[in-house]
Amino acid sequence: MEDSNEGANFYSDTGQPVLTMKSIYREKNSLVMRGVLMGAWDSKIYIHPDELVKILGMILKPGIIGYVLSLPLILIRRKKTAGNR
Repeated sequence: MEDSNEGANFYSDTGQPVLTMKSIYREKNSLVMRGVLMGAWDSKIYIHPDELVKILGMILKPGIIGYVLSLPLILIRRKKTAGNR
Protein backbone atom coordinates (compact mmCIF):
# COMPACT_ATOMS: atom_id res chain seq x y z
CA MET A 1 0.00 0.00 0.00
CA GLU A 2 1.49 3.29 -1.00
CA ASP A 3 0.57 6.68 0.38
CA SER A 4 -0.65 9.33 -2.01
CA ASN A 5 -0.61 13.08 -1.52
CA GLU A 6 -3.33 13.31 -4.15
CA GLY A 7 -6.12 12.10 -1.89
CA ALA A 8 -7.14 9.81 0.94
CA ASN A 9 -7.09 6.14 0.01
CA PHE A 10 -9.48 3.50 1.34
CA TYR A 11 -8.27 -0.10 1.00
CA SER A 12 -9.92 -3.50 0.74
CA ASP A 13 -8.89 -6.37 3.00
CA THR A 14 -6.50 -7.46 0.23
CA GLY A 15 -4.65 -4.13 0.38
CA GLN A 16 -5.98 -2.86 -2.93
CA PRO A 17 -7.28 0.73 -3.12
CA VAL A 18 -11.05 0.77 -3.48
CA LEU A 19 -11.62 4.51 -3.27
CA THR A 20 -9.38 7.55 -3.50
CA MET A 21 -11.18 10.53 -2.01
CA LYS A 22 -9.94 13.68 -3.75
CA SER A 23 -12.17 16.22 -2.03
CA ILE A 24 -15.26 16.67 0.08
CA TYR A 25 -17.39 19.78 0.06
CA ARG A 26 -20.88 21.09 0.66
CA GLU A 27 -23.32 21.47 -2.21
CA LYS A 28 -26.70 22.85 -1.14
CA ASN A 29 -27.97 20.52 1.62
CA SER A 30 -25.59 17.63 0.94
CA LEU A 31 -21.92 16.80 1.18
CA VAL A 32 -20.25 15.75 -2.04
CA MET A 33 -17.25 13.46 -2.02
CA ARG A 34 -15.25 13.56 -5.26
CA GLY A 35 -12.97 10.65 -5.91
CA VAL A 36 -11.95 7.65 -7.96
CA LEU A 37 -13.54 4.22 -7.47
CA MET A 38 -11.43 1.11 -8.05
CA GLY A 39 -8.72 3.26 -9.63
CA ALA A 40 -10.80 3.72 -12.76
CA TRP A 41 -14.07 5.61 -12.30
CA ASP A 42 -14.18 9.30 -11.45
CA SER A 43 -17.13 9.68 -9.13
CA LYS A 44 -19.18 12.22 -7.23
CA ILE A 45 -20.78 10.63 -4.20
CA TYR A 46 -23.59 12.58 -2.56
CA ILE A 47 -24.10 12.26 1.19
CA HIS A 48 -27.55 13.49 2.15
CA PRO A 49 -28.30 14.81 5.66
CA ASP A 50 -30.05 11.66 6.92
CA GLU A 51 -27.13 9.51 5.75
CA LEU A 52 -24.62 11.87 7.40
CA VAL A 53 -26.47 11.41 10.71
CA LYS A 54 -26.06 7.62 10.29
CA ILE A 55 -22.34 8.03 9.51
CA LEU A 56 -21.83 10.25 12.55
CA GLY A 57 -23.60 7.62 14.67
CA MET A 58 -21.07 5.06 13.41
CA ILE A 59 -18.11 7.36 14.11
CA LEU A 60 -19.07 8.87 17.47
CA LYS A 61 -18.37 5.75 19.53
CA PRO A 62 -15.82 5.47 22.36
CA GLY A 63 -13.49 3.17 20.39
CA ILE A 64 -13.38 5.47 17.37
CA ILE A 65 -13.02 8.63 19.46
CA GLY A 66 -10.16 6.97 21.38
CA TYR A 67 -8.50 6.03 18.12
CA VAL A 68 -8.74 9.61 16.81
CA LEU A 69 -7.33 11.00 20.06
CA SER A 70 -4.42 8.54 19.94
CA LEU A 71 -3.66 9.29 16.29
CA PRO A 72 -0.71 11.62 17.02
CA LEU A 73 1.01 8.82 18.97
CA ILE A 74 0.23 6.26 16.28
CA LEU A 75 1.71 8.52 13.60
CA ILE A 76 4.84 9.26 15.68
CA ARG A 77 5.42 5.53 16.26
CA ARG A 78 4.82 4.80 12.58
CA LYS A 79 7.33 7.49 11.58
CA LYS A 80 9.94 6.14 14.02
CA THR A 81 9.41 2.58 12.76
CA ALA A 82 9.77 3.71 9.14
CA GLY A 83 12.95 5.61 10.04
CA ASN A 84 14.52 2.46 11.52
CA ARG A 85 14.18 0.50 8.29
